[in-house]
Amino acid sequence: MRALLITTLVLAGASSAAAQQPPQTSAASDRILTCRSIADAGSRLACYDAAAAAFAQAQEAGQVVVMDVEDVREARRGLFGLNLQLPSLAIFGAGDEAEQITEQDYVIRSVRQSASGDWVFTMEDGTVWRQNDGNLSRRPRAGDPAHVTRRALGSYSMNVNGARAIWVERVQ
Repeated sequence: MRALLITTLVLAGASSAAAQQPPQTSAASDRILTCRSIADAGSRLACYDAAAAAFAQAQEAGQVVVMDVEDVREARRGLFGLNLQLPSLAIFGAGDEAEQITEQDYVIRSVRQSASGDWVFTMEDGTVWRQNDGNLSRRPRAGDPAHVTRRALGSYSMNVNGARAIWVERVQ
């Protein structure tokens, strides 16, 4: 039961912003937490049993999603470079600059030139980046390492195989 409570509370995220605000919980997890205040052991156990069953049912119905901190970090890595307006939830890192991803390494799966001559990179993880300024010193190839860095004002640069950076944008 203690592991279930800890796992549920992870929904609040691991950010300093979350530490300053009340944790964001669901009705299903609130029912579990309410049981703690029941003094009688038998009544408390009955409350936990009912709340855990309701929580499991909500999870099976897709109404509650439980993520640990590593799942949240992986989701952030997957969103890196996309200009999305995410809800202001602690799990997305709202207000937590220390947890924001500012750079990421990739391996190029495939590369092609667009009709305008810009390079389009598909990475092994399926993300797609398109060059929007700069020149590469050599033709990029599948298997080359690429390092993408977040820059000012929502822009990104990419170093392919250690070469000088080009400006890129994530398109997928």
